[in-house]
Amino acid sequence: MIESPHPAFAWLATLAVVAVLSLPTDAQAAGGLFNPPHGVKTMGRAGAAVAGPADLNALWYNPALIAGLPDGSHELLLDANIVYQGVRFERAPRTFDNGRTQFYRPVENEATPIPVPQIAYASDFGLRDVHFALGMYGPNGANSKYPVDGPQRYVIVDTEGSLIFSTQLAVAWEPVHWLRLGAGLVNHTFILRRALVLSAYPGFAGDPEDEEFDALLVSEANVPINPTGILGLWAQAPGGFEVGASFLFPKHVEDRETTVEQRLPSHPLFDDAEVHGNSVVASFDLPAFLRVGARYVQPRWDLELDFVYEVHSGFKKIGTRPNGITVSGIPGIGEIPIGSLDVPRNFTNSVGFRLGGDYHLVEGELTLRAGALYESSAIPDETQSVLQVDADKIGVSLGGSWEVADAVSLDFGYTHLFFFERTVSNSIMTQLNPTNPEGAIVVGNGTYSTSVDMLGVGVRLHL
Repeated sequence: MIESPHPAFAWLATLAVVAVLSLPTDAQAAGGLFNPPHGVKTMGRAGAAVAGPADLNALWYNPALIAGLPDGSHELLLDANIVYQGVRFERAPRTFDNGRTQFYRPVENEATPIPVPQIAYASDFGLRDVHFALGMYGPNGANSKYPVDGPQRYVIVDTEGSLIFSTQLAVAWEPVHWLRLGAGLVNHTFILRRALVLSAYPGFAGDPEDEEFDALLVSEANVPINPTGILGLWAQAPGGFEVGASFLFPKHVEDRETTVEQRLPSHPLFDDAEVHGNSVVASFDLPAFLRVGARYVQPRWDLELDFVYEVHSGFKKIGTRPNGITVSGIPGIGEIPIGSLDVPRNFTNSVGFRLGGDYHLVEGELTLRAGALYESSAIPDETQSVLQVDADKIGVSLGGSWEVADAVSLDFGYTHLFFFERTVSNSIMTQLNPTNPEGAIVVGNGTYSTSVDMLGVGVRLHL
């Protein structure tokens, strides 16, 4: 007989879904596309959670672990991280043909830190050796906001108003006591807003960075359905060891009707100009993830080491193809079709290591955890920019759990990520100039300094 969920879970789930949908998350990149680690409880152990322990963070790390939840129970997880990503960019000086040098003021990310929520529910519904789980969560991203007249404006001004979250339905099976298998259907939902400045420099008057040739462009992509899948396994080995592995399939994302709004340049050349059309085809690629881990378990503590391989090499560009957009009313030129505005990415594959564990300080009441991580950058120097800032990084994490009652646990976690400073001198990131691409100049050279702080709290209910 399939059991009905406890009434408290129905009420809390409704409340939590409202909370998830009301909290924005964005896709400012680190580690390729987001900041590790995921989830408040697992944050405390630096994301070392592929081989265990069994909780609802397994939706992200390894769905096979869900089969290890207590039989006959209803499990609810609700947590949120606050992500602060500090970015400082000092653009390299520009030397003109006449020998004059242009220096640029440094700019910093001015965006307000944002919460990244997660809600998940699991139960066996009275079935034997099988558990089901449903969850909604966002990536550990951070908004971007820079001066509209800053030296970075040709790459990004802001991304505020973006929303990214994933919904997953997973099932896990324990055919024998030492083996668990899991699979999840994941749907990514994207609302991606990006404001940046295009250059309308015509090539025969002025300079490519003259502000009177600047055109502010705001795009918004809405992609509600992007299904993919995740597979996982867990096995118990002799001597107190456990091993786990999972694989998340890659995904191509495309919105054929990304809307664009623009503010035309203030130069007199554009006084009578008009833009016809307001949509583009936007596309990008999400990577495959392979995670493997080994865990050593003792009565009062455990220690886990994980390896993560992220297959970013298929992410060559952010494709932007206008749907017949033209500009008319420019003296002596006539109607101009707007060409592709692709942004090169040329990502490479990245590797990461996570080491972390728990210690039960007061059995059944208080657990402390700690961990450390390393992750290589997926973004090469040539396409590094404030659009997606990344570097090789190390992280340290602390956390804990307090069992406040038989059915209630409170979690807390903190992670600081140290990014190695990057100085770029071979950038191919140029202005976007749709009518005179040969007149665009390189704007990505310079020094990038980054750090990330994440602080999270959560509650788990066991009924």
